[in-house]
Amino acid sequence: MNGEVMSKSKGNTVAPDDVIARYGADTLRLYILSVAPPEMALEWSEESIAGSHRLIQRLWRLVDRHADAGSTDVAPTAALPKAARDLRRKTHQTIQRVTRDVDERLHLNTAVAAFQELLNEIGRVEEDVAQGSGRAALREALETLIVLMNPFTPHVCEELWERLGHKGGLVDQAWPCADAAVAREESIEMAVQVNGKVRGHVVVAMDATDDEIRTVALADPRVAQQLNGKSIVKAVVVPGRLVSFVVR
Repeated sequence: MNGEVMSKSKGNTVAPDDVIARYGADTLRLYILSVAPPEMALEWSEESIAGSHRLIQRLWRLVDRHADAGSTDVAPTAALPKAARDLRRKTHQTIQRVTRDVDERLHLNTAVAAFQELLNEIGRVEEDVAQGSGRAALREALETLIVLMNPFTPHVCEELWERLGHKGGLVDQAWPCADAAVAREESIEMAVQVNGKVRGHVVVAMDATDDEIRTVALADPRVAQQLNGKSIVKAVVVPGRLVSFVVR
C-alpha cells in the first residue's frame, strides 16, 4: 500500500474482515483477482475495491430487472434483430476470451475485464432486447455471465442463479461452450492505402468479395480525394487487413 509492501511490523496491513464487512467477501475476491496477474504484486486501493463492488451491483440489478426473461432457447442468429445478434456475439466472444484467460493463460485480471465489457454490452442493448425475440439472448447473456463469474464471486453468483429460477447449485453447472459461428464478427474494418500510405478506413462485411471491398474503398470520400485525376495501376485486397491502390 502507498508503494510499500504490507507488513505487521510496519503497521500498514489491511484487515480482510474490515473490507468484507463493508463490501462483502466476493467484492474482495474480485478486486484482488482483477488488479494484477497472480505472479505480480498489486497496489492496494480502496477506490478500486469500490469499482469491483459496482460491477457486482450492476449484475445484481440486471438480474432483478430481467429474472423473468424466460428461456435461453434463442432463435437462429440470422433471424434475430441486430441488437440481439450483437449481444449474442459478445456473449460467445466473452466465453472464448474468459475460457482462454482462465484455462490457458491464467490471466484472471483480463477475464474480469471481459466481464465488464459484457456488462457494458448488455447495458447498451438492454432496452432493445428486453422484449420479443431478443429476450432469450438477454437471458443467455445473464446466465453465461453468472456461470463465468462463479469462480470469482461464488456467493453472489449462487444467489443470482437461484433468482433466475434454477434449483441446482452452480457447482453442478457445466462451463459454457462458445459457438464460433455466433462469435464471428459480421463486419471488419480495413485500412485503405494509396501508393503505400494509409488514406482511410472502411467497414465491410466479413463475407464481402474483393470486388465489393474495392467498391466500398473507392466510395470513401478521403480515398476518392486521393484518387481524383489519377489512374489506378493496381488494386490489391489483403483479406481482413487492407486495400491497396497503386496510382499514377
